[in-house]
Amino acid sequence: PMYQISGLKLVANFTDLYFINETTGVIVGNNSIALKTTDGGKTFTKGTGIAASDQLPSVTFDGIKYFATATKLLDGFGTSTILNSLDGSEWSYLKQIRSVELKKVHYYSNTWGYAVGIDGTLLKTTDGGVNWRDRITALSNRFNDVYFKTVDTGIAIIENLEGKGQIWKTYN
Repeated sequence: PMYQISGLKLVANFTDLYFINETTGVIVGNNSIALKTTDGGKTFTKGTGIAASDQLPSVTFDGIKYFATATKLLDGFGTSTILNSLDGSEWSYLKQIRSVELKKVHYYSNTWGYAVGIDGTLLKTTDGGVNWRDRITALSNRFNDVYFKTVDTGIAIIENLEGKGQIWKTYN
């Protein structure tokens, strides 16, 4: 079935969602949209603290906080940051990562996280997002999604230069 968010006048492309249980979750999208529900989607409140020009392609939850990637496009180039929120309604900027579009962030725990993006970008944090390190992928493709089930065991969806999907998996 299709659902419509009633009562909100929004023009947005919704890009991702994360529910921590059957009633509480966050939906993110373009045009600086972060919406929180605590009643299973009957009502939503708009998050605050997000710049009007930011596009939010992803959201995740580490057990304590929500994290979202935010991309600002300037002159055709993207600059990405990571936002966080304790409850999904008030957001703050955690760290500007780099001048490349990040497509997805995933936290395995409240300290270990991964972010992926265009040009084969794979970043890893071990301190909750204070510092991010490049992980060598030897790829020029675009990572669209990432999930790690343990600290070092992960899987990602990649779009290659011909627009075809590939699955990437860690092996060590």
